[in-house]
Amino acid sequence: MIKLHSAKYVKIIFIIPILFFLISFTLFPFFYSLFLSFSTVSLSHGIHIEFSGLQNWITLLKDDRFFNALKVTSFIMIIAVTIEYLIGFLLALFLDDEKIKAKTLFIVLFIIPMLQLQ
Repeated sequence: MIKLHSAKYVKIIFIIPILFFLISFTLFPFFYSLFLSFSTVSLSHGIHIEFSGLQNWITLLKDDRFFNALKVTSFIMIIAVTIEYLIGFLLALFLDDEKIKAKTLFIVLFIIPMLQLQ
């Protein structure tokens, strides 16, 4: 007879819900969008999906606007991430200083937005 209270089965029971959500909200949309990238979708008379092979990818890679958009997006991402890291680092240095009297107040003010429920 299987003992459901053994540590092995308890771990499995707790892991099953998160695996369900992982598959539902991450893996399924990824593979479905990958499938759709190889298809032509028509919404004029209901949903009609027709396999088109690599034609969508070939069209994408031949389009100059795609590479321009990729370049602009990469540039914005590099600038934004660099600025965010610098601001975070400077705030950490500021809060690490022993001379600041209201250090605890500043830390609480930075943490409060993370505690808000949506």
